[in-house]
Amino acid sequence: MSNILEKIVATKKIEIKKAQQKINLDELKNLIAKNQPPTPRGFIDAISLKYQQKKPAIIAEIKKASPSRGIICHNFNPAKIAKMYQQGGACCLSVLTDKKYFKGSTKYLKKAKNSCDLPVLRKDFIIDEYQIYQSKLMGADCILLIAAILSLAELNELIAVAHNLQLDVLLEVHNQKEMMMANQTKARLLGVNNRNLKDFSIDIENTKKLKEFANQDKIIITESGINNKDTVRQMLQNNIYGFLIGEAFIKEHAPLLKMQQMFA
Repeated sequence: MSNILEKIVATKKIEIKKAQQKINLDELKNLIAKNQPPTPRGFIDAISLKYQQKKPAIIAEIKKASPSRGIICHNFNPAKIAKMYQQGGACCLSVLTDKKYFKGSTKYLKKAKNSCDLPVLRKDFIIDEYQIYQSKLMGADCILLIAAILSLAELNELIAVAHNLQLDVLLEVHNQKEMMMANQTKARLLGVNNRNLKDFSIDIENTKKLKEFANQDKIIITESGINNKDTVRQMLQNNIYGFLIGEAFIKEHAPLLKMQQMFA
């Protein structure tokens, strides 16, 4: 695990403990039963349909900041961005909810979801079932799990909790070892991160390489470094139709135009 991931995981453990002191797991479950969150919009279904059509499945990310770049989007309006992404042809959204490192918020996820018809991924650092119940309550349709910070047993346990709550799972991998681990889970959606967690360098060949080790029933999403028409074309030529794109869109003054340029 990289130093930044270790720091984030340590922070998450503290955050979870504090949250449980306010509302324990049983109380959280009761809140879900009482509020009856809306029927999930079908995150994997939306991506599968695009794959069947051999068309780009764009998961457009709503991200205010990152540890490496600081504030990325200064005029940050999640509802407005969500509407724009839907207009631009995205089939799903990803919303950062980590507060300390990415300046995210659960409120941003709710605002984004309420302003469009797209399924929404809660992008955070999930290490405990408590966070999955939180995700259900806030209206997420899918959660992110990161293989680099979880054991196989933990992955299988958290995936089971998510599926029981009718939440889809995007399982992120960075290398061959993590891909082999992902193959032993029931997660159908695998995100291959092209960013090296040790030095933060980008290698878009990573998705192409790791795709070869994925089980046939897995759906591949390429993450990081997809920022122009050429990188999109390379993925499509390798039958990779799933894209999770954040900074390439959000840092632009005209994100909609950037989407159209990349996927025209």
